[in-house]
Amino acid sequence: MASSIRIKNISELPIISGSRNDIRKKISCITIGHREAEEQFSSDIHLDAFIILLVLSGKGHTVINYKTYDIQADTLLLLSSAHLFHFYECSDDFQCQCLFVSKAFTDEMDSTDMIYRRTKYGVRLYNQPVVPLAHPYAVLLAERLASINKNIDRTEHFYHKEVILNRLFAFYLDLSDILERTNLPPYGRLPDSIRKYYQIIHRTIGNALS
Repeated sequence: MASSIRIKNISELPIISGSRNDIRKKISCITIGHREAEEQFSSDIHLDAFIILLVLSGKGHTVINYKTYDIQADTLLLLSSAHLFHFYECSDDFQCQCLFVSKAFTDEMDSTDMIYRRTKYGVRLYNQPVVPLAHPYAVLLAERLASINKNIDRTEHFYHKEVILNRLFAFYLDLSDILERTNLPPYGRLPDSIRKYYQIIHRTIGNALS
């Protein structure tokens, strides 16, 4: 029932909550398999985060805002806290890289340009958040995600957060480039609250960059 659904912090996910690295409770990049998909994402969930899901192998189905999508290797999912989602009927060989960037992390670290690049395509992809990728693009993004994951664990680095941000920014640059080269869906109708949010963000960014 909808009344039982609430927005969760990524730190509440069992695959993240047990980490001894506190920054993983704000930004985390992990690979899940069939078992984790069934155990932790088989029921509708809202996360207070920007979420990238890249399917590495296998196939399955996802329901995003009550719309069903088939997913397979080289499928990219771009989600935000405005999306309600879950997986079902994932194959035994299903594997998926997951990037969770919490609002707490973006509030601390986001640059104006990074917000611009994320919201630029966020408006179009709100209504069509599933993007099939050419295999070379999927390989590139998988490498970028692996680099983010590696650097999240470099806790001894004097500039730990800045290193993570650098790798995250490189990921967003490649993602933006790929989406520019991919046929993006046309603008659809957004809920008023989401539409107004993006309008405010774009006005703020436009003023900052002018």
